[in-house]
Amino acid sequence: MKVSIDAAIAHPGERIAYAFTLPQEEFAEDPELKGLLAPVEIRGEYWYDGERLHWEGELTTRMQGVCTRCLDEFEREIRVPVYERFVREPEKDADALGYDGLTVDVRSLVRDTLLIEEPVQVLCREDCQGLCPHCGTNLNKGSCDCSDTEIDPRWAALAAWKQSSRNE
Repeated sequence: MKVSIDAAIAHPGERIAYAFTLPQEEFAEDPELKGLLAPVEIRGEYWYDGERLHWEGELTTRMQGVCTRCLDEFEREIRVPVYERFVREPEKDADALGYDGLTVDVRSLVRDTLLIEEPVQVLCREDCQGLCPHCGTNLNKGSCDCSDTEIDPRWAALAAWKQSSRNE
């Protein structure tokens, strides 16, 4: 989705409000955003300072994720601040994105923002107990009878020596 920025360029310094909704189908072909469950809403304002176009606002949507501890699927609300700068010649400013003519590609801005804000470890909840490392039971749903005191085989000789020294 391309947005016209000619009003901002014609009136430098003037802040222009925006609100867009990108349907989730817009990202259907993107394998990295396959968990998108709702349209992406983005709202805020943009302005041109004479050299750069500043784009500021907030992005909201819902995504499906898989917990990295217990492997359960869950839905999560995404609410991300957006701040980006655009320049006509991006080669001269490594921290800014480029724009062509009088339009900005909002789809790539949304995609990049969602991917950057995606945490490395997605948790279904902060206190997720995960899976038992021995039997695989989801510890959020129940307990198991596995022992937590399994000895690392590299330390087995030391444990045996400790036990024998107690018996003497």
